[in-house]
Amino acid sequence: MERQVLNFLANWPMDRPQNWIEVVNAPDNASELDDLRTGAQRGRPFGSAVWVIVMAKQLELEPTMKSLGRPKRT
Repeated sequence: MERQVLNFLANWPMDRPQNWIEVVNAPDNASELDDLRTGAQRGRPFGSAVWVIVMAKQLELEPTMKSLGRPKRT
């Protein structure tokens, strides 16, 4: 019986960093953890500020970038 291998992961959209293992295994700081949690809860991209803005626009995720609730009075 032939075994079929399924590829669940897409190819990288850019070159993988040379130190990828170290990057992945580095501990996150509190700010990064907060950003990750917010991204997971809101469906917001996670990355550098510029990359997040570009991806949110490209993927039509701009509403995920706004604060929840009513706008503050001015």
